Amino acid sequence: MKFTELALTLGSWGRSPLSSQVQIACIDTLHAFSRTNNLKIVFECYHESDDDQKAANYLLKLEKNSSSIESLIRVRPRSDRFRKVAEMGGKRVVFEHPVSAMSVMAAFGEDGFDRGLEFCQSQSIAAIVEGLDIEIALTDITRGDFHYVENLTRNITAEAQARGKQVCWRLADSFGLGDPFEKRMTARSLHFWVEFLHHRCGIDINHISVQVADTFGLSLANLLALLPAGIQPVSSMFGTGIGSGWTATELLLVQALGRQSSLAALVGMRELLGVTEEHRDTHRPLTGINAFEVKGGAKPETISSRAEKIFPFNPDKLTGIEAIPLLDDLSGHAGLLHIAHNNNSDIHIETEDQRVIQIYEEYEKAFLKGRQQPVSWAEVKKQMVFLEEYRLETKSKDDE
Repeated sequence: MKFTELALTLGSWGRSPLSSQVQIACIDTLHAFSRTNNLKIVFECYHESDDDQKAANYLLKLEKNSSSIESLIRVRPRSDRFRKVAEMGGKRVVFEHPVSAMSVMAAFGEDGFDRGLEFCQSQSIAAIVEGLDIEIALTDITRGDFHYVENLTRNITAEAQARGKQVCWRLADSFGLGDPFEKRMTARSLHFWVEFLHHRCGIDINHISVQVADTFGLSLANLLALLPAGIQPVSSMFGTGIGSGWTATELLLVQALGRQSSLAALVGMRELLGVTEEHRDTHRPLTGINAFEVKGGAKPETISSRAEKIFPFNPDKLTGIEAIPLLDDLSGHAGLLHIAHNNNSDIHIETEDQRVIQIYEEYEKAFLKGRQQPVSWAEVKKQMVFLEEYRLETKSKDDE
């Protein structure tokens, strides 16, 4: 069995970035497990920050001497980043591309489909020119536009084959809308999408993988339903990731390897990766208070009002739980203040508080150095212990 592991990339979203030591320990643990159980693990990793670069270099060296592990470097598509990956000895990269009408328009404007196709095609060629194999994750696939997906896959596959390369395609169900029982021609059927790519677009089944968010608790069911078709599953240890996370690797493995197999060697990774019971509960599918985390972008304060334009449903109306913004490289100082106020509505935090400004500047530097994980309140609050001073001050005024 071959699968892709997200623990070092998308699986780390919503928490503090993993140190290089933790990443390397994670790689070693899963590598040893794969050799014992005759598995092939494709390890996704980042490469831009110092810690990520150390882990990526370690993985690339390990790959040269092992047949049970492969490296896959997740990048934001740009020619200089492809060049850097090639220079460090990387062979394969994965990048995302939206395929639903809403997400394409949000990314590329009114002429989204034309501009999106042109952009994805040019970046694919840029990666191939650097000698890299590419995997393209088609995000929001369960709301995907059939015509756009066909044009995209056919055009880029043709460009790659003309240059002696094959492209791998990942069906990424970003919101966990996939229906494991549905096989008709509907966007929510991942079974249909696999058939569509294979028969309609001419993609070899061995070049298709599937990644499913666990928003509705159906990610494992979706992947298990597709395993007989020969697709490559994509998962994350303990189901970690933004919101309700992704399919849990250990659940996938116990189904694939049988219940007599031993996962004891993997259980210790829970502490290594900092996955507490509290974290698992707050990110529980559908009802966890952090189940609907989303990148905040330039205006994280408007996430609640824009929820229906981001999600395929309004989380607040469905469950009473609001969408929660995470800070990214576009959110700025105002975004940091927003999530601080949002989680401390009983106090007023001064806009010009130098301690808040200093925290923002630290995150800004981290993003400039290559951090790709957005910042959650769980991470920020560890640095904002001084908020208790505001709380005491407010109480003192109330007492007066």
